[in-house]
Amino acid sequence: DVAPSRGLGDVYKRQVYTSSSSAVLFSGKDSSVVDETLWTDVDFVRSLKSSAGPYYISKTLTERAALEFAEKHGLDLVTVIPTFIHGPFINPRCPGSVRASMAAIFGMYFSVTESVCRA
Repeated sequence: DVAPSRGLGDVYKRQVYTSSSSAVLFSGKDSSVVDETLWTDVDFVRSLKSSAGPYYISKTLTERAALEFAEKHGLDLVTVIPTFIHGPFINPRCPGSVRASMAAIFGMYFSVTESVCRA
């Protein structure tokens, strides 16, 4: 129960937000270092006209909104941006992101089969 007279930062000391590398990787800049100053450029992503563009844009805007919300309400928000996440998935088929990362692990280029993805 959060009392109206108290700020969220008084109740919740630290929040961890699991973001996506999609929020930082598509800036149109060649950068070997990715930190809190580098964001995916929404206009750049739109110019690519990629079918994955809406996903990249939504991840970027959602993380920015979470950070703005935290600042406004006095929350200590830490963002974690994992490169790949593996585990069970609810899709009937192996997701492309899992297939791509498994291909990198096994040294293949998008030739990982469903059986390897589900192993």
